[in-house]
Amino acid sequence: MELQLRPEMFTNNKYTVVYGSREALFTLIDEEFAGNNRLGRINRITVLVRKRDRTGKELWTRFATTVIGIGDGIAGVMSEQPELRGKLLNKDNMEQCTVVLYEDE
Repeated sequence: MELQLRPEMFTNNKYTVVYGSREALFTLIDEEFAGNNRLGRINRITVLVRKRDRTGKELWTRFATTVIGIGDGIAGVMSEQPELRGKLLNKDNMEQCTVVLYEDE
């Protein structure tokens, strides 16, 4: 399954999609940390994928990669813009990317 994320898809910074026996939860993190903690701004989207059996029992849960240009067999993030490759998927670049959610064989 391929999808292009848009800001209006997120409610309370979360978006969930079910595909086959899997469910992907996208979480938008955009936080500014002031002070001497050296964290600065965290701007990224995480993807948590759950696989369930036919009865709904959870078989496994994995975080998928959100590095643009990489797929890990669970999910991948692709972009036609070469300057985005190697960067993290975030709210500023999500509309220029396609998320590929790999389905069961």
